[in-house]
Amino acid sequence: MIAFFTPFVAQILLVMMHIAGLLGLNNSYTRPYFEALIAFNLLSNAFILFYFHYYFSKKTTENSFFSNTNNKENHFYFFVLISFFVGFFIEVLGVHSKIIFGKYWYVKNMGIKFLEVPLLIGINWFLLAYCAGILSEFVTKKLPKNIFQSIFFKAFLGAFLMTYLDYWIEPFAIHFQMWAWKDNIIPLQNYVGWFFTAYFLMLVFHYLSFHKKNPIAIWLFLCQFFFFVGNFLIKV
Repeated sequence: MIAFFTPFVAQILLVMMHIAGLLGLNNSYTRPYFEALIAFNLLSNAFILFYFHYYFSKKTTENSFFSNTNNKENHFYFFVLISFFVGFFIEVLGVHSKIIFGKYWYVKNMGIKFLEVPLLIGINWFLLAYCAGILSEFVTKKLPKNIFQSIFFKAFLGAFLMTYLDYWIEPFAIHFQMWAWKDNIIPLQNYVGWFFTAYFLMLVFHYLSFHKKNPIAIWLFLCQFFFFVGNFLIKV
């Protein structure tokens, strides 16, 4: 571990990155340069999350289907793979079938594409699911220990948070030509598709027994929320 790269330093860095991005993307002179950094920003956010995932798994029980006492971190790695591939291929199906999210397509600023979908989309799904999962875990621990502690409520809350964040991501992505919608209209179908995809990922997240604490995850989720809301307000 890098001694000086503490959670506090990472939190300050994330705030600075998002403020710089907000200002740089909304300035006509600097916009092209900051658009080129969109993919880098996503990758750097994912790197910071990985860096501060100190504990890869809690002790599993003998009854757990995924139990592996010798390689506890496999639970975390399994979630990373599931969220990446589910997120990526649901987008592939969405782009080609037009059924899941509606009629949309990817334009630019998201890096290399495979099957007409940027590979970074899979990383984005992981990043959002991981942060929303930890935030929902944190919130439900503060609530009464009944229905609010169930895996289904935690998954519902996490899926709601992801879908709500997507509501603010969409105007940003359209404006900066990351993806586009037919007739420039975002259908309700998109948010329904997002919620159910996110709900599945949240069920996986809360079922697996890796350690669900990261000093950066909630902070990053909030940074992204204020970044996308701020961008929307500037455009208004």
